[in-house]
Amino acid sequence: MKKFLVLILILAIMLTTTACATVNADGTPTVYGVAIEQGLGVAARLMEALVMLFAAWVLKLIGKRKELQNTQSALTILFELVRQTVGELQQLVVDDAKALAEDGRLSETQVYELNAKLHEIVHRKLDTATEDLLVSAGMDINALITGAAEDWINRVKATPEVIAYNASLIPDYQGENPGVEKGAE
Repeated sequence: MKKFLVLILILAIMLTTTACATVNADGTPTVYGVAIEQGLGVAARLMEALVMLFAAWVLKLIGKRKELQNTQSALTILFELVRQTVGELQQLVVDDAKALAEDGRLSETQVYELNAKLHEIVHRKLDTATEDLLVSAGMDINALITGAAEDWINRVKATPEVIAYNASLIPDYQGENPGVEKGAE
């Protein structure tokens, strides 16, 4: 690319110098001089077009990077909503249902109903802008909700001291509990 630009610059300087020498004695330009002048005008327009093309390409790259950042933010919001909802369902429904069951476990029907309730609550909590962004990125929101919920439930089961919602495990908060004032912890 550099070689190409240097070549065009040298050619432009040579043609400009030659055009200066192509003037008649009375000061009127020769046909050769007019042709060189027109050629330089076309070359200048081509250079402008190349610069604009390069700028458009750079802007496209910047746009893709920003879109990826927005998608990552939307995923973080969705995963946080899933974690909150799993915690809510754990406290409001699951603990009581397990206590009422003879074997202390949920039936398949209860698990299915909880999954449906999880999806319903998360979809209600999820704002349309975030949902639209994830859908436009080609993501299956229901699959993301199910996967995030299963992952969070497995983490809670693997670490008994973890309550259903523990912001210290979420890297975005860097160990701080959102919504809790510093002195209230």
